[in-house]
Amino acid sequence: MKNLLIVIGFWITIGSNFFSHAGEGETAPFGGSIRGSLGENTPAGCFQSSKRSNTASSAGTRLRHPQEQSFFRAFRELHPDIPLVCVCGNHDVGDNPTQESIQTYKSKFGDDYFTFYCGGVKFIVINSQFYKASEQVQDLAAEHDRWLDEQLEEAKSGKYKHVVIFQHIPWFIRNPDEEDLYFNINTEIREKMLKKFYEANVRAVFCGHWHGNAGGFYKDLEVVVTSAIGGQLRGDRSGLRVIKVLDSAIRHNYYALGDVPKEISLD
Repeated sequence: MKNLLIVIGFWITIGSNFFSHAGEGETAPFGGSIRGSLGENTPAGCFQSSKRSNTASSAGTRLRHPQEQSFFRAFRELHPDIPLVCVCGNHDVGDNPTQESIQTYKSKFGDDYFTFYCGGVKFIVINSQFYKASEQVQDLAAEHDRWLDEQLEEAKSGKYKHVVIFQHIPWFIRNPDEEDLYFNINTEIREKMLKKFYEANVRAVFCGHWHGNAGGFYKDLEVVVTSAIGGQLRGDRSGLRVIKVLDSAIRHNYYALGDVPKEISLD
């Protein structure tokens, strides 16, 4: 396979409300349906973004709309050979998502879960909020679970060089046996899903949400927690993570924004 370079960044837009309405001509999803635009011929590089906007702020739509437009303007500058993959977080669909909040996200940014493929690698993007709070969207969560089970079963075929998961909320921050926190997923669900992932040959899960760099291992499955491009809560510097997907290994480094190299070797 050809080596693949992925850059991931997590950021939050402050003081906006999810339930805004785009103006005339602005209702189409940014980049369209990801399922329809990514496939076996995806170029060897992508920018993965967890686009987060505060759903609970009283500032409401006054700030939400200009922040979305700023996001669109910035990423229209991305080279057309580099796919942009958006991964929804709790501030996109809400800490306790609803049918409306998920549909609003999809109308602006595309699917909230999907798979894509490149160079013999299977990438699975999930909506982790379903594992945190699904009381108001039980039907959507069940549909997501059925879909994910199908993807993981197919991944057991052994035909992929790697199977990689992208999600927002990490299963754990540092240790799979840690206590339940706001920033991780509760133990019962965590244990079940990590076991499923491992049996499906998943060996890397990339997450955010913690506003700090962290991570650890479940057996030899690595959970990588990446800090934010914006606000920091753990003493890290604002930055992004560069991932090299090689033939027999996945390597990654976090760079503060002022330290991002101008050239990166894929050797």
